[in-house]
This record gives sequence, C-alpha cells and structure tokens, in this order.
Amino acid sequence: MAEKAAEKILKYLDYYQEAWEKIKKARDKFVRQINELGFFAYDSQANFVLVEFKNKKETERVWKYLKEKDIYTLAGWENEFSGLGDQFIRFTIGEEWEMDRVVEVLIDYIKKSYESVTIY
Repeated sequence: MAEKAAEKILKYLDYYQEAWEKIKKARDKFVRQINELGFFAYDSQANFVLVEFKNKKETERVWKYLKEKDIYTLAGWENEFSGLGDQFIRFTIGEEWEMDRVVEVLIDYIKKSYESVTIY
C-alpha cells in the first residue's frame, strides 16, 4: 500500500513543485509591491500573507473597498484570527494575475483616499 502511495506522489511531484514555485513567485512579488505602497506585509513561507495597516479604521476601509471590488480577504477581527490585532488583513496567494489585480485595487484605493482629503 505504501508503495502505491509513493508511486502516486512521485507521479505528480513535478506538478506540485511547479505549482508551489508559482505560488512563491506570486507571494514574493506581492509582498514587495505591498511594502512599496506603504503598507507592511510580513514575509511568509506559506500560501498567504499578513498585511498590517496603521489602525483598525484604515483596515476596515481597505477591507470594505476590497470587498466592493469582489476581492475577499480575512480581516483581523474575524474569529479565525484570534490573538491578532484589528489592523491585519490576511491575503491568500492566488495566481500572479490575481495578486496583480489586488495590487491595482489597492493603488486605486490609495488614489481615492488622497482625492478625498481636503486641504484647507
């Protein structure tokens, strides 16, 4: 039985290694881009990234904006995050094009945030 399981694993090993390399590439690019935008993405070895925002208010605004654009994330105040603060959003790493879309939406959020600031 163990021999058959090993055969199956070896049969698909290349596929899983290739998929994991794509995830790592997309994740590392995403972390770099998020940090360049002025947010703070924690380095990760997993298929998700934790991003920290200034405070809960900003986190809520970003989370709502992403949701309006059909990007679903896990917010720090949700049950799955017990122990983390309210200033975190967890992003699951998808295909590179999906993560590029998240970055584009965050750039749009930043632009709209600056446009709504009135200088007296």
